[in-house]
Amino acid sequence: MPRDARAHLTSMLDSCDYVLHEAAAIDLEAFLKNETLRRAFRYSFATIGESMSQLRQQYPDVYALFDVGHKVVDFRHLLIHHYWDTDDLEVWSIAKHSLPPLRERIFTVLHDPRFGN
Repeated sequence: MPRDARAHLTSMLDSCDYVLHEAAAIDLEAFLKNETLRRAFRYSFATIGESMSQLRQQYPDVYALFDVGHKVVDFRHLLIHHYWDTDDLEVWSIAKHSLPPLRERIFTVLHDPRFGN
């Protein structure tokens, strides 16, 4: 049985919150020196991308609410299928610049009255 859209949105929000919390506590130099954290960020982005991919397949009306949905899915594809090409500077940049507006959009969609809130 497929997960409902709320479950995917919640998973995405949780992963965003983790990355944003951790990124706020360190700088780029510390991030680059911390292999565990770099891997955790990659996993979190893969989780966000997989949930977005599932929304695209199972809930296209919800997916359509994200203007960067294709970029999120493409980044997940890179992380999973071309992990050796992953640039930690790009991961950091996405965490610091692209993730905050995505997180806000996820939050807005999750709290849309159509989902029972």
